[in-house]
Amino acid sequence: MREILESHSASALKAEIRKSNIKGYSKMTKGELVNLMLKHKDRFSHIKHSGKTARQTKPRKKKVYKSKEFVGEEDNVPDTPKKKIPKISITMTKEESKKMRKDSKVAKKKRYKKKND
Repeated sequence: MREILESHSASALKAEIRKSNIKGYSKMTKGELVNLMLKHKDRFSHIKHSGKTARQTKPRKKKVYKSKEFVGEEDNVPDTPKKKIPKISITMTKEESKKMRKDSKVAKKKRYKKKND
């Protein structure tokens, strides 16, 4: 019975389960669908072999990545890591901070006026 069910596609199995009013099958894989149908053999005894054989999964070939070759050097040398840029902290007084904020507000107003003119 398992071989017969596995000869059908997952969508065909889901259609048969839908006809039999079984709930909770929509996110199941094909193997899970077959197991569910085997639990309810009496409802699915009418299903015949589809004529197709079950698809065999082939093991995937591993990709081989070649390392970069550097011109003029005999050995492959890995890329040097990027240098970290140090963070700069600026200290200023309250007056300087207020002036910077005021200047940025004035600059925004000027840009806004230019766009609307």
